[in-house]
Amino acid sequence: MTASLRHLSLFGRRHPAIVILLVALALLVQWSAVLIAGGPRTEGERGPWLVLLAAMSSVLIVLLGAALYAVLGHVRDAEQDPPHLMTADVLTGVLNRRGFMGAAGQEFTRSVRYDRPLSFLAVDIDRFKAINDKHGHVAGDSVLKAFALALQGVLRTTDTVGRTGAEAFTVLLPETGATQAIELAQRARQACEAARLDFLPVGQTVTVSVGVASVGTGDSSIEHALSRADNALQRAKSAGRNCVEFG
Repeated sequence: MTASLRHLSLFGRRHPAIVILLVALALLVQWSAVLIAGGPRTEGERGPWLVLLAAMSSVLIVLLGAALYAVLGHVRDAEQDPPHLMTADVLTGVLNRRGFMGAAGQEFTRSVRYDRPLSFLAVDIDRFKAINDKHGHVAGDSVLKAFALALQGVLRTTDTVGRTGAEAFTVLLPETGATQAIELAQRARQACEAARLDFLPVGQTVTVSVGVASVGTGDSSIEHALSRADNALQRAKSAGRNCVEFG
Protein backbone atom coordinates (compact mmCIF):
# COMPACT_ATOMS: atom_id res chain seq x y z
CA MET A 1 0.00 0.00 0.00
CA THR A 2 1.51 3.30 -1.05
CA ALA A 3 1.75 6.40 1.12
CA SER A 4 -1.11 8.02 -0.83
CA LEU A 5 -3.41 5.28 0.43
CA ARG A 6 -2.14 5.45 3.99
CA HIS A 7 -2.64 9.15 4.62
CA LEU A 8 -5.58 11.46 4.01
CA SER A 9 -5.01 14.99 2.79
CA LEU A 10 -7.30 17.75 1.50
CA PHE A 11 -4.46 19.12 -0.57
CA GLY A 12 -1.82 17.14 -2.47
CA ARG A 13 -2.34 13.40 -2.22
CA ARG A 14 -5.95 12.30 -1.73
CA HIS A 15 -7.38 9.06 -0.50
CA PRO A 16 -9.43 7.41 -3.32
CA ALA A 17 -12.51 7.20 -1.07
CA ILE A 18 -12.53 10.98 -0.61
CA VAL A 19 -12.28 11.60 -4.35
CA ILE A 20 -15.07 9.12 -5.09
CA LEU A 21 -17.33 10.60 -2.42
CA LEU A 22 -16.79 14.14 -3.73
CA VAL A 23 -17.64 13.03 -7.26
CA ALA A 24 -20.73 11.18 -6.02
CA LEU A 25 -21.93 14.18 -4.03
CA ALA A 26 -21.38 16.53 -6.97
CA LEU A 27 -23.37 14.24 -9.26
CA LEU A 28 -26.09 13.86 -6.64
CA VAL A 29 -26.53 17.64 -6.43
CA GLN A 30 -26.50 18.00 -10.21
CA TRP A 31 -28.93 15.15 -10.77
CA SER A 32 -31.26 16.41 -8.05
CA ALA A 33 -31.46 19.75 -9.81
CA VAL A 34 -32.17 18.01 -13.13
CA LEU A 35 -34.87 15.83 -11.63
CA ILE A 36 -36.55 18.71 -9.86
CA ALA A 37 -36.51 20.92 -12.92
CA GLY A 38 -37.11 18.25 -15.54
CA GLY A 39 -39.65 15.87 -14.04
CA PRO A 40 -42.31 14.33 -16.32
CA ARG A 41 -45.02 16.79 -17.32
CA THR A 42 -47.11 14.38 -19.37
CA GLU A 43 -47.92 10.68 -19.26
CA GLY A 44 -45.77 10.09 -22.37
CA GLU A 45 -42.66 11.56 -20.74
CA ARG A 46 -42.85 9.32 -17.68
CA GLY A 47 -41.19 6.26 -19.29
CA PRO A 48 -37.96 7.95 -20.48
CA TRP A 49 -37.82 9.93 -17.25
CA LEU A 50 -37.97 6.72 -15.17
CA VAL A 51 -35.22 5.15 -17.31
CA LEU A 52 -33.03 8.19 -16.73
CA LEU A 53 -33.75 8.08 -13.00
CA ALA A 54 -32.83 4.38 -12.83
CA ALA A 55 -29.55 4.93 -14.73
CA MET A 56 -28.56 7.87 -12.54
CA SER A 57 -29.38 5.93 -9.37
CA SER A 58 -27.30 2.95 -10.55
CA VAL A 59 -24.27 5.14 -11.21
CA LEU A 60 -24.64 6.77 -7.81
CA ILE A 61 -24.91 3.38 -6.04
CA VAL A 62 -21.77 2.14 -7.82
CA LEU A 63 -19.81 5.25 -6.79
CA LEU A 64 -20.92 5.01 -3.17
CA GLY A 65 -20.09 1.29 -3.14
CA ALA A 66 -16.59 1.98 -4.48
CA ALA A 67 -16.08 4.65 -1.83
CA LEU A 68 -17.17 2.25 0.93
CA TYR A 69 -14.84 -0.45 -0.41
CA ALA A 70 -11.90 1.98 -0.42
CA VAL A 71 -12.65 3.12 3.15
CA LEU A 72 -12.89 -0.47 4.43
CA GLY A 73 -9.64 -1.31 2.66
CA HIS A 74 -7.91 1.65 4.33
CA VAL A 75 -9.20 0.58 7.76
CA ARG A 76 -8.02 -2.99 7.16
CA ASP A 77 -4.54 -1.82 6.17
CA ALA A 78 -4.35 0.43 9.23
CA GLU A 79 -5.22 -2.54 11.46
CA GLN A 80 -2.64 -4.75 9.75
CA ASP A 81 0.11 -2.11 9.96
CA PRO A 82 0.11 -0.65 13.51
CA PRO A 83 1.93 2.72 13.82
CA HIS A 84 4.81 1.19 15.80
CA LEU A 85 5.73 -1.01 12.83
CA MET A 86 6.63 2.12 10.87
CA THR A 87 9.45 2.84 13.33
CA ALA A 88 10.60 -0.72 14.07
CA ASP A 89 13.24 -2.74 12.25
CA VAL A 90 11.44 -5.86 11.03
CA LEU A 91 14.44 -8.17 11.37
CA THR A 92 15.82 -7.27 14.80
CA GLY A 93 12.83 -5.71 16.54
CA VAL A 94 14.75 -2.60 17.62
CA LEU A 95 13.96 0.84 16.24
CA ASN A 96 14.76 1.53 12.62
CA ARG A 97 16.66 4.67 11.62
CA ARG A 98 13.51 6.76 11.43
CA GLY A 99 12.30 5.69 14.85
CA PHE A 100 15.71 6.08 16.46
CA MET A 101 16.29 9.58 15.07
CA GLY A 102 12.88 10.65 16.38
CA ALA A 103 13.67 9.43 19.89
CA ALA A 104 17.23 10.77 19.78
CA GLY A 105 16.05 14.17 18.57
CA GLN A 106 13.73 14.54 21.54
CA GLU A 107 16.46 13.56 24.01
CA PHE A 108 18.96 15.89 22.37
CA THR A 109 16.54 18.81 22.70
CA ARG A 110 15.93 17.96 26.36
CA SER A 111 19.66 17.60 27.01
CA VAL A 112 20.46 21.02 25.54
CA ARG A 113 17.49 22.79 27.13
CA TYR A 114 18.06 21.49 30.66
CA ASP A 115 21.82 20.95 30.46
CA ARG A 116 21.52 17.23 31.11
CA PRO A 117 24.16 14.61 30.13
CA LEU A 118 23.53 12.55 27.01
CA SER A 119 25.73 10.07 25.16
CA PHE A 120 25.64 7.92 22.04
CA LEU A 121 27.24 4.62 21.07
CA ALA A 122 27.93 3.86 17.42
CA VAL A 123 28.23 0.07 17.17
CA ASP A 124 29.29 -1.80 14.04
CA ILE A 125 29.69 -5.56 13.53
CA ASP A 126 33.24 -6.37 12.47
CA ARG A 127 33.74 -7.98 9.07
CA PHE A 128 30.01 -8.51 8.59
CA LYS A 129 30.30 -8.71 4.79
CA ALA A 130 32.65 -11.67 5.15
CA ILE A 131 30.00 -13.47 7.23
CA ASN A 132 27.40 -12.98 4.52
CA ASP A 133 29.81 -14.00 1.77
CA LYS A 134 31.03 -17.15 3.53
CA HIS A 135 27.95 -18.37 5.40
CA GLY A 136 25.08 -16.77 3.51
CA HIS A 137 22.51 -14.09 4.29
CA VAL A 138 20.52 -16.36 6.59
CA ALA A 139 23.54 -16.57 8.90
CA GLY A 140 24.06 -12.83 8.51
CA ASP A 141 20.46 -12.13 9.55
CA SER A 142 20.88 -14.42 12.56
CA VAL A 143 23.99 -12.50 13.59
CA LEU A 144 22.09 -9.22 13.42
CA LYS A 145 19.28 -10.57 15.59
CA ALA A 146 21.71 -12.07 18.11
CA PHE A 147 23.66 -8.84 18.44
CA ALA A 148 20.50 -6.77 18.84
CA LEU A 149 19.50 -9.05 21.73
CA ALA A 150 22.98 -8.87 23.24
CA LEU A 151 22.94 -5.08 23.16
CA GLN A 152 19.54 -4.85 24.76
CA GLY A 153 20.59 -7.38 27.40
CA VAL A 154 23.31 -5.14 28.87
CA LEU A 155 21.62 -1.76 28.51
CA ARG A 156 19.25 -0.05 30.92
CA THR A 157 15.51 0.32 30.44
CA THR A 158 16.01 4.03 29.73
CA ASP A 159 18.45 3.35 26.87
CA THR A 160 17.30 2.99 23.27
CA VAL A 161 18.79 0.84 20.50
CA GLY A 162 18.29 1.53 16.80
CA ARG A 163 19.47 -0.27 13.70
CA THR A 164 20.74 2.67 11.69
CA GLY A 165 22.63 0.83 8.95
CA ALA A 166 23.03 -2.58 7.36
CA GLU A 167 25.20 -3.91 10.21
CA ALA A 168 25.31 -0.73 12.30
CA PHE A 169 23.46 0.02 15.52
CA THR A 170 23.28 3.27 17.46
CA VAL A 171 22.50 3.45 21.16
CA LEU A 172 20.92 6.42 22.92
CA LEU A 173 22.06 6.86 26.54
CA PRO A 174 20.03 9.53 28.39
CA GLU A 175 21.40 10.99 31.62
CA THR A 176 24.79 9.45 30.87
CA GLY A 177 28.16 11.17 30.89
CA ALA A 178 31.34 10.14 29.11
CA THR A 179 32.77 7.83 31.82
CA GLN A 180 29.60 5.84 32.27
CA ALA A 181 29.02 5.70 28.50
CA ILE A 182 32.47 4.18 27.96
CA GLU A 183 31.77 1.59 30.65
CA LEU A 184 28.47 0.68 28.97
CA ALA A 185 30.23 0.50 25.61
CA GLN A 186 32.76 -2.00 26.98
CA ARG A 187 29.97 -4.10 28.48
CA ALA A 188 28.13 -4.05 25.17
CA ARG A 189 31.28 -5.06 23.27
CA GLN A 190 31.95 -7.96 25.65
CA ALA A 191 28.34 -9.13 25.54
CA CYS A 192 28.37 -9.15 21.74
CA GLU A 193 31.62 -11.11 21.63
CA ALA A 194 30.18 -13.65 24.06
CA ALA A 195 26.88 -14.01 22.19
CA ARG A 196 25.98 -17.58 21.24
CA LEU A 197 26.03 -18.03 17.49
CA ASP A 198 24.93 -21.64 16.96
CA PHE A 199 24.51 -21.07 13.24
CA LEU A 200 28.27 -20.45 12.77
CA PRO A 201 31.12 -22.99 13.07
CA VAL A 202 32.03 -24.01 16.63
CA GLY A 203 34.51 -21.62 18.20
CA GLN A 204 33.90 -18.80 15.73
CA THR A 205 33.08 -15.50 17.39
CA VAL A 206 31.93 -12.24 15.91
CA THR A 207 32.96 -8.93 17.44
CA VAL A 208 31.88 -5.31 17.32
CA SER A 209 33.69 -1.99 17.32
CA VAL A 210 32.19 0.88 19.30
CA GLY A 211 32.49 4.65 19.07
CA VAL A 212 31.35 6.80 22.00
CA ALA A 213 30.37 10.47 22.03
CA SER A 214 28.87 12.62 24.77
CA VAL A 215 26.87 15.73 23.91
CA GLY A 216 28.81 18.90 24.69
CA THR A 217 28.52 22.64 24.21
CA GLY A 218 30.12 22.37 20.79
CA ASP A 219 27.34 20.15 19.43
CA SER A 220 25.05 22.45 17.48
CA SER A 221 22.85 19.57 16.33
CA ILE A 222 22.22 15.90 16.98
CA GLU A 223 23.87 15.13 13.65
CA HIS A 224 27.09 16.70 14.92
CA ALA A 225 27.08 14.54 18.05
CA LEU A 226 26.33 11.39 16.07
CA SER A 227 29.08 12.28 13.61
CA ARG A 228 31.60 12.37 16.46
CA ALA A 229 30.44 8.93 17.61
CA ASP A 230 30.83 7.63 14.06
CA ASN A 231 34.31 9.13 13.77
CA ALA A 232 35.27 7.39 17.02
CA LEU A 233 33.88 4.15 15.57
CA GLN A 234 36.10 4.49 12.51
CA ARG A 235 39.13 4.95 14.79
CA ALA A 236 38.14 1.75 16.62
CA LYS A 237 38.03 -0.05 13.28
CA SER A 238 41.45 1.32 12.36
CA ALA A 239 42.86 0.33 15.77
CA GLY A 240 42.20 -3.33 15.05
CA ARG A 241 38.45 -3.70 15.73
CA ASN A 242 36.78 -5.22 18.79
CA CYS A 243 37.54 -2.15 20.87
CA VAL A 244 36.02 1.11 22.11
CA GLU A 245 37.08 4.63 21.15
CA PHE A 246 35.80 7.94 22.51
CA GLY A 247 35.19 10.96 20.30
